[in-house]
Amino acid sequence: MSIAKITVVGGIVMILLSIVGVTGAIQNNKDPKTALIPFIIGDLLFVCGFFAMRMDHLRKHLMHAAAMLALIAVLLAIVPIAMRGSQMSPLSWITIGGMLVTGLVLEILFVRSFIAARKARVSGSTM
Repeated sequence: MSIAKITVVGGIVMILLSIVGVTGAIQNNKDPKTALIPFIIGDLLFVCGFFAMRMDHLRKHLMHAAAMLALIAVLLAIVPIAMRGSQMSPLSWITIGGMLVTGLVLEILFVRSFIAARKARVSGSTM
């Protein structure tokens, strides 16, 4: 599976996590604004992956943008865990933990993909 397709899947996972978080916040009479963070990042990841599959000339730029979004997702998930981890509800743990894990997995896959692309480019240029 290409990294662009994996990015689309990661975006969908974050969108679904956000839907769970917003639904839980509304059911518990809490403000759902912060539960929309995974939705925004997931939506942008989905768009980057979608267009990277269709626009070969922009793939490199879109995948670097997606890698930055995954890093932002990881950082945005670490902050609430560090600040109020023991006070978070189970639903918050699912939403924020899911965003953290999804972002970490994507980031690892992006770095591996970038290294492989670099090696392929270097070995292709020496021949």
